Amino acid sequence: MAACGSLSGDPGTRYQARSDDGELRVGEASYRMLVLPTTPVLDLETAKTLKKFIRSGGRVVAAGPLPEREAGGRDAALDREMGSLFAGAAERWTRAGDGAVAVVSDADALGGLAADAGVSAAELSPAAPAVRVLRTGRDGDVAFLVNNESDRPISTSATLPVDGVPEIWDPRAGSTEVAATYEEGGREETIVPLRLDPYETLAIVFPKGTKAGAHLVGDQVAESVTRSGKSLEATVLVDGPGTTRLAAKDGQGTYRGEATVTDSLAPIALDGPWTVKLEREGETEQARPLGSWTTIDPRFSGSATYRTSVDITAADLIGRRMLLDLGEVHDIAQVTINGVVLPRALWSPYVVDATEALRAGANTIEVRVTNTLLNQRGKANQVPPTSGLLGPVSLRPRAVVLAELTRSR
Repeated sequence: MAACGSLSGDPGTRYQARSDDGELRVGEASYRMLVLPTTPVLDLETAKTLKKFIRSGGRVVAAGPLPEREAGGRDAALDREMGSLFAGAAERWTRAGDGAVAVVSDADALGGLAADAGVSAAELSPAAPAVRVLRTGRDGDVAFLVNNESDRPISTSATLPVDGVPEIWDPRAGSTEVAATYEEGGREETIVPLRLDPYETLAIVFPKGTKAGAHLVGDQVAESVTRSGKSLEATVLVDGPGTTRLAAKDGQGTYRGEATVTDSLAPIALDGPWTVKLEREGETEQARPLGSWTTIDPRFSGSATYRTSVDITAADLIGRRMLLDLGEVHDIAQVTINGVVLPRALWSPYVVDATEALRAGANTIEVRVTNTLLNQRGKANQVPPTSGLLGPVSLRPRAVVLAELTRSR
């Protein structure tokens, strides 16, 4: 919802809200639907701003009981304004002026109201209540910020109310790339499959004026799709053996093919031996199995480096993407392989792409783990939190398959 200061006319607010043809504009942002959250207090000026917005064609839904107290003590005036605004309102949209109002007791109903109003940012199939989608835009570009708020990976498809070619922006990796898998669902509708790690955030951006090129359709995410003569070539990542059917579009043409993997893709366990060294003066490297360093010093807060080596053959690397799975970590991990520093792993699953750092032969793997200050500052009668690398640690291969797709007749 727009900031309350902008709705009330607070002079300390940089941008003031103004109603314009069914939209509430606050600076460069605009809203066609507002949610009035559960609050016991509301100022009268905000209520009047909401009335202007509704009369101009906007939609307002109250999530919970209506406020009864006015910020300046004008309770009776606020009661009249709220009664006028939400007269006859129910859990479905009720016409009011050129706009509409609704009152719901459960915030889960907001998604359906947004869809009915045609302002929902996205429709997810299968439904994913833990995924939040925010739509924004500027100068004709449209972007959807997608966030998995759960501690579990989520696979779903997002139907987005916009035409064009989606780009995937990954703030964690600092990368931007044109999506190689999406489906044009119809006029002003694009379907993008999503694979979200726990707590992962992605931006799906539709730049103005882009035209669709060759791309897969369906649920199989591709790294790239390119034209090769009369056929298309798709590079896909596959987690296990078997055959995956692929479909693609290029202009008006439909292409089909298969990605087949016979490799078992068995993980490579990193069972050690391991060493660990706490980062403080006088410490030496100790040979010991993976586990919490609280067995060495329960009150140590800081970092420790776990080290091992693993021999890998050329066959282990050819045609594969290698993911290093650290298993259980407390709390943050930084992996270095053969001197190559990889991106930090901040939360579960603690998995990093190790493909570019690995080589045939012996590989040195270091995992620097940092815990919190709770160990050092905890009370004497408190059990110190688990800290360090607990594992199990393994390299999990994924097959990189270059599949040919031919035009369907």
